[in-house]
Amino acid sequence: MLGARIVFLTAILALSAKAQGTVLFIWHGDSNFFQASFQTYYYEIAPGTNFSSDLFLSSMAVTNPLGQTYHGGDSSSGGSGSFIPWGLNFQLINFQRSTELVIEGGFILGSPYRTAGIIWEQVMSAPDDLWFERGYWSVQQIPEPAVGSLAVVAAVTVFVSRRKYR
Repeated sequence: MLGARIVFLTAILALSAKAQGTVLFIWHGDSNFFQASFQTYYYEIAPGTNFSSDLFLSSMAVTNPLGQTYHGGDSSSGGSGSFIPWGLNFQLINFQRSTELVIEGGFILGSPYRTAGIIWEQVMSAPDDLWFERGYWSVQQIPEPAVGSLAVVAAVTVFVSRRKYR
C-alpha cells in the first residue's frame, strides 16, 4: 500500500515538474558591454501572454562593463514583456550611484534578429548615456527532471520500503 502511494505521489510530481518548465533569455550584445539574463515560465511565452510572474521580475539581472550588477524584483525596478509579439521594457535603478538601466526590445529597425533589443545605462534624469548597446536575446528551455528518472526513484523507494518491512 505504501508503494502505491509513493508511485502515485511521484507521478503527480512528474506531471507538475513538466508543467512548470522555465525558459532562459540571454543577452548577446553587439559590443559585449552588458551581460544580462532573465527567466520566465514556459506558459508565459505563448502568444498573447505577458512576462509578469515573480520569476521574470526577480530573475532579471544585468551587469555593466564596470562589473556593477542591477537586479530586478525590488521596488526600484520593474517591467514587462511578451514573446509573441516580441516586446520588452524594463527599468532598473541604482539609487546609491544615481544611475538607471533601461532595456527595450521589439521591432528594432535594421536588426536581423527576431528578439532584437537595446540596453543603455545613464545617470538619472540626464540625457547622456554612460553605456549603450544593441543586440538580441537568445531563448532556451531549461530542462526539467525527466519522468523516467522520477519513475526510477519511485521504483527504488518501493523496493527499499518493501525490504525494510519484511
